[in-house]
Amino acid sequence: MKNMCSNLFDRAEVKRAYIGTERALIRLLLETPYEGEEIVYNLTDIAVKVTKANLSRPNLTEGYMNIDAPLLSYEHLNCTPQTWIPTKIFQSTSEEKRKVAVVAYNTSKQFLFGTESPWTMLIRVELLEEERAAKLEEPLRMRFPVFNTSIDPEVHAFECQFYDESGGEHSTWGKRGCSTTVDEGGVLCACDHMTPFAVLLVPAESIDWRTWQILSVISYVGSGLSAFFSAVSVLTYVFIRNPSQDHSASIHVSLSGALLLLNGSFLLNESLARTNIMPLCLFVGLLMHYGLLCSFTWMAIEALHLYLLIVRVFNTYVRSYVAKLSVIGWGVPALVIGISFGFKSHPNELYGLKSITLGNSTSSLCWITEEWYFYGLNITYFALIFLFNNGILLTVTVRICQMSRIGLKGKRGRTVPWKQVCTVLGLTCLLGTTWGLAFLSYGPLSIPMQYLFCIFNSLQGFFIFLWICRTSRKAQREAASKSS
Repeated sequence: MKNMCSNLFDRAEVKRAYIGTERALIRLLLETPYEGEEIVYNLTDIAVKVTKANLSRPNLTEGYMNIDAPLLSYEHLNCTPQTWIPTKIFQSTSEEKRKVAVVAYNTSKQFLFGTESPWTMLIRVELLEEERAAKLEEPLRMRFPVFNTSIDPEVHAFECQFYDESGGEHSTWGKRGCSTTVDEGGVLCACDHMTPFAVLLVPAESIDWRTWQILSVISYVGSGLSAFFSAVSVLTYVFIRNPSQDHSASIHVSLSGALLLLNGSFLLNESLARTNIMPLCLFVGLLMHYGLLCSFTWMAIEALHLYLLIVRVFNTYVRSYVAKLSVIGWGVPALVIGISFGFKSHPNELYGLKSITLGNSTSSLCWITEEWYFYGLNITYFALIFLFNNGILLTVTVRICQMSRIGLKGKRGRTVPWKQVCTVLGLTCLLGTTWGLAFLSYGPLSIPMQYLFCIFNSLQGFFIFLWICRTSRKAQREAASKSS
């Protein structure tokens, strides 16, 4: 059909219709009864191997069943992929429904809609009970042989991707839920769903693996320090609370608590991601996202409180002030995340295992899996707070400069008010201005900005601890002078 209507087949809607027809044929072959443990159907453009999952077979290793993709021809003998099917998906199904199909495609032309560049044979994995293939507790593993070593790693990289058929007329290739590991024998893919797969040639990452390792060390060390000093700030406030402290201390400690939640979940994230326990991974990813939004919200509250203290000054009394701010600081992020769940039927469609591949290494994190959700919510949320906080920071800086000029009148030889400079730098950290470095991480400034971003933001909890100590000592001196 493709040869007879080659011009018509170049149209995207025809390609998608053809893919749907092929899948319907594969489903029909899966449902067809046969004798023996497996059967292979060799068709013109595809080869389909249907296998009964016998959980007592000798080729079961570590909870996986090894099935080689069917051989299309002897020309493909050395490039046929291997698959390892997790047997856990069959344990609660009846024996007659334990069937899986591995499909090898002779061409990937019908799956090409733009600039995609498949570098290996394309395969598909289907279950008789297709609803079990949407979200796997244990990943499907595949190995694709790759023999061409002339690829410049600084320009291109291999990446495991799948054809997302759930998008309807917008179906395209993506990497959600898939991790990539490149070794001498080829490319190893691990994915949490069953769809058409291939290894694509994609542009290389803008950051090399060595730089990524250094940034990771900075992030983990900084987050560890921030988590420790944030915990000290919270515990000190709880157990050694001074009744004479103003509302500023409560707001600072609340921001420290949000940063403790963020940094603590980040430090545990990668180790918990290696366990492949999806409910736990979902919880950690959700907790880290909640901590991030709470941190942004408390930074905005810091800016609002600063405005009332320094700019407005008079008529600023609000009944149950701290209680109302706490409802906003902890409640608004929860409300935002709760509303986001309304767009999806289950939280695991938004959070889960996210793989990051650089060079020959892959790291996994429990984080947001949908890019539209990550950029649409986080970037918009932070951008609004960033503009609000920096507007107030600029206003407060002007007011501090005015007060500084008044205080320096008559004092000769003192031209730089260092205390005021330190105050402005402290407020910059307190209001989260350094998170805006992410907007500058492009082009030639990308690497320096990423270093500054990791250093300042991973240590934010430590800087706020220093700020709390400074303001507490100042308050103690003022209280002592009043009492004397």
